[in-house]
Amino acid sequence: MSGPKVIDYRALERERVEASRRRWRSLCGWSSALERRAASAGHLDCVVDVVAVTGLAEPTGGSEAMKSQCDKLEQALARAASELERRQLAERAQQVMAGMRDILADVERRERAATEAAAARRAAHPAAPLEHSTPRVDYADKVAAKLASLKVPSAELERAAREVLATVDQARARVLYADLAARIEEANRRAERIEAQRTEIAELRAHLNDLPDPDPVSVLLDQAAIGADRGDDVHMLLTQARGAITHQLDRVAAQANREFVRQAVVESLTELGYDVLDVAVQTPQTLVVRQSGTHGVRAEIGDGEIGLRAVRFGPADAVADRDAEEEFCRRVPGLLGAMSRRGLSTGIREQKLPGLFAPEAISLRKKATQSSSRLDEQHTTHQRGTR
Repeated sequence: MSGPKVIDYRALERERVEASRRRWRSLCGWSSALERRAASAGHLDCVVDVVAVTGLAEPTGGSEAMKSQCDKLEQALARAASELERRQLAERAQQVMAGMRDILADVERRERAATEAAAARRAAHPAAPLEHSTPRVDYADKVAAKLASLKVPSAELERAAREVLATVDQARARVLYADLAARIEEANRRAERIEAQRTEIAELRAHLNDLPDPDPVSVLLDQAAIGADRGDDVHMLLTQARGAITHQLDRVAAQANREFVRQAVVESLTELGYDVLDVAVQTPQTLVVRQSGTHGVRAEIGDGEIGLRAVRFGPADAVADRDAEEEFCRRVPGLLGAMSRRGLSTGIREQKLPGLFAPEAISLRKKATQSSSRLDEQHTTHQRGTR
C-alpha cells in the first residue's frame, strides 16, 4: 500500500516514428540537393525520384517499417551521389588531358630531345665516363592526376600546373608541384564545405512545411544560401536554423505526445472501471476519475511523468481515505499494463507512504455527483473479498 505516486513514461514507438519522419524529410532535402548537382553536371539519370525508389511520398506504418523505408531511400541516394562523383571525376580527367595536350606534347618533345642529345654525346665520345645524373621525376602524370581531382575548375590552378610541367629545373619543379598539390587540396576542401553547406540548407528547407512558424527559419536559410554561394563559412547560420527547426518540431511533437498520453491514460483508467469526471481542473492535462462514491484519483500528466494521488468527494474520513488508497494501490499494476498496451513504456519512479497526505477534496459538478452504482458495486465487492 502506498500514497501518491509518480509514474515515468515514454511513448517510445511515437518517438521512433517521429525520428523516422524527420529523417525522411532530411533525405528528401538531400534528394533535392543531389538533383541540383546532377542537373548542373548534365547527369539527370543520377537524380533519385523518392516515389519511384520507395513507392511512397511519405513514410507509413510503424517505426520499423518507416526505418526500413528511410534506409532504402538513403542507400539509393548514397549510390547516386557516388555514381555522380565517379562520372564527374572521369569527365575532369578527360578535360584535363584535352586542355593540357599541348604542354604535355612539349614535355614529351623536351624529354625526347634530352634523351637523343645524351645518346649523341655517348656516340661522339665513347671513351668518356658515363654521365651520372639524378633520375628525372615524371611530373606529367602526377600533375594530370592532381588536376583531375580538382572539384571545381580553376584557370589559376591550371596555369600553375602548366608552370610545373614547363619547368626544366627539377628542384624548382618539385617545389612548384608541392605548392600546386597543397593549393588543389585547399580548393577541394573549400568546394566540399560549400557543397556540404548547400546540401544541409536543402535538408533543413525540407522541414519548413512542418513548422508552425517557418518564416524566421526561412530567412536564416536564405542568408545561409547567399553566403554559401559566396564561399563564406555559414556554420553559425546553419546552427541557428537547425536549432530553431528542432525547437519548433519538438514543441509540436510534445503537444501531440501529451494529447496521445492523455487519451491513453483515459482509456487505461476506463478499462479498469474508472469514470472520468467533469470537474474544474487546472489544465487540460489534469484528469479526475471516480473510484467509488466517495473517492477518486487525480492524474497530472506532464512531459515524461504522470502524478497520481487519491482524492475525495465528501468530508474527511480517515478509514475511508485509507481504504481508497488501498484500492488505488491495488489497481496500479493494472493501470501500468493497460498503458503499456497503448504504446507507453512506464515505471513507478516515486511513491509516498500512505497517510502522509490527506486526499484532496474535489467539488464535483452536478452531473458528476449522480449515481455511480457500477463503481460503488465494484468497490464494495472488492472490500468484501478482502475481509
